[in-house]
Amino acid sequence: METYFIGLAPSEETRTALANVVANIPAPWTPTPVDDFHLTTHYLGHVAEEDLPQLITLAECIADDTVPLSIEHGRTIVMRPAKPYMLWAKYASSPWFDTLVSDCERRLAKLTEHDPRHRSPRASIPHLTLARLPRGTYAESLVPPVDLPAQLTNIRFDTLALWKNEAGKYTIIKSWEL
Repeated sequence: METYFIGLAPSEETRTALANVVANIPAPWTPTPVDDFHLTTHYLGHVAEEDLPQLITLAECIADDTVPLSIEHGRTIVMRPAKPYMLWAKYASSPWFDTLVSDCERRLAKLTEHDPRHRSPRASIPHLTLARLPRGTYAESLVPPVDLPAQLTNIRFDTLALWKNEAGKYTIIKSWEL
């Protein structure tokens, strides 16, 4: 089943630089494909086909009200829930990112499949997923030695996009320049 989300799309130059960072990551890590790099601003879940035109219109309005933004102070971390399985480039939160996340939540609330009463109290964490471990592999000793080069510690985003996730493959449905 496909799911949808709104996210910022890195420039081609940034995607290539991110791919180079994880190009030689050791097994069993699987690098994120170059076209899948994104910064999620709002997860929608399943969206009924008849709601897609409304979603596109709302996302375009969000893009019209958003200026290009930068994320800063990036560093690599292993996402550490009870069982770590993702390598992130994690960035400091900023008022611009937080405003965009809030704007998406407010404007897209009726199209989101999640009950707002069950929303996580955590703030969104600005990050790019660099690599994943296979399901069932959670060994802390598998943390790869990966550092972000200086050019990736601060990233500027000029594009907001509506993404579709189908069986783990991300596709941009529509994008807007900020």
